[in-house]
Amino acid sequence: MLEQFKRQSLETQGIIFMILSQFFFAANDGFVKYILLIHDNDISFLGQIVFIRGIFATIFIGLILFAKKQLELKLYKQHYLFGEK
Repeated sequence: MLEQFKRQSLETQGIIFMILSQFFFAANDGFVKYILLIHDNDISFLGQIVFIRGIFATIFIGLILFAKKQLELKLYKQHYLFGEK
C-alpha cells in the first residue's frame, strides 16, 4: 500500500495529508471536549490536557522522524549566544 501511495502525484499526496490532518484535528478536539465533559466542564483541567497532548505529539513526531532516519541528535560545542567554542 505504501508503494501505491508513493506512486501518487505530489498534489494527490498533499490532498490526502490535508484530509488526514483535518480528521486528526477534529478527533483531537472531540477528545478534549469529551475529557472536559467527564470532569463536569471544569476548565482547570484544560492546562493539563494541553500539556499532556503536547508531550504525546512531541513523542509521536519524534518517533516518526527517528523511523525515517531524519532525526539528528547532535551536541554542539559552540555556544551561539556568546560565540564560545
